[in-house]
Amino acid sequence: MHELPIGWATDIAVLEHSGSTVEHRGDHLLVRTPHNPMFHWGNCLLVTDPDAVDEAQQWVQAFQDAFPSATWVAIGLTRMADDREAWVGQGLELELDDVLTIATLPRQAALPAGYTVRQLAGDDWEQVVGFWMAENDRTAEH
Repeated sequence: MHELPIGWATDIAVLEHSGSTVEHRGDHLLVRTPHNPMFHWGNCLLVTDPDAVDEAQQWVQAFQDAFPSATWVAIGLTRMADDREAWVGQGLELELDDVLTIATLPRQAALPAGYTVRQLAGDDWEQVVGFWMAENDRTAEH
């Protein structure tokens, strides 16, 4: 299998730790999230062969074969396609994600006075959801 770029490697690891399954199929990965079938980037295809990223029609068909009831197409590429028009011709837009990496651990610093860090538990979750709902009511973002 081809080595994944760091951004995709991280995304795939997070998905696996969240319960997604990843099938290695030689030139691509098939990601499924059975407990969340509408999660677009949790139910996707990732082209791992950099020489195959311009085969838009092939990959769209492979996605549709793998997810016949999907109302979306989520295909990741390990590099930007040279033939972008092939993807546009399939009704898709290509987006480029920037990924920041570092070679050393971040500087460790003590928390400012009055702050604590702890895992959420119990009523914390209700407060977080309440905050998110209020923020969405304010912004109408979702």
